Amino acid sequence: MNTFQSTISSPRNQRIAFWVGLVVLVAGIVLLVVKLAGGSDKTQVAPSPGFKPTIAAKTIDLKTASGAKVTSYQQLPAEVKQAILGFLPGVLNGDYGASWKYTAPNITHGASQHTWATVDARSVIPLPGYTLKGATYRLEEATTKEVLVVLRMQPSKPSVGRPTPMRIGLHPYGKDAQKRWLVNYWMPATSNVALPYGGGSGGG
Repeated sequence: MNTFQSTISSPRNQRIAFWVGLVVLVAGIVLLVVKLAGGSDKTQVAPSPGFKPTIAAKTIDLKTASGAKVTSYQQLPAEVKQAILGFLPGVLNGDYGASWKYTAPNITHGASQHTWATVDARSVIPLPGYTLKGATYRLEEATTKEVLVVLRMQPSKPSVGRPTPMRIGLHPYGKDAQKRWLVNYWMPATSNVALPYGGGSGGG
């Protein structure tokens, strides 16, 4: 047996060769697993160079003229209450021409006052046979961007039905002197959350 054969056949060198081979095998398996785990998706997870994180606008409570937080319907600004009362003749009595100027574009979908008054179908729930007499008003939310009120409407007579809770929402449209509150939500108050109505609140 020559010197080379003697060297590789020694128990010590065979053990060394075994462990070297095992290390190479393990390294190859690890490399294969890492490559497969990476998949073929090359999408970068790091933000793009021009990315700027934004924070949702802080909700600001609606305040009275004296600076107190509005917590009841009675404390709402006169223009908000006027918009609510001005909107209701349409859904209660079918006087949609009068209620048009208090109705937000996401409900009228840009219809003119004449069209809104005379069209056969509208994207708003009518409530004929109900009256404001005996109705109750409960404020749910009042911020500078949204007001939500639950109206418990009363039937004009027992045969019409039971008292019905309706949630009415308003959003400010326009800026500065042109700013006005319009009704952009009118749905049964059957849940604790007001869902988006139509195409969103819109407005300014």
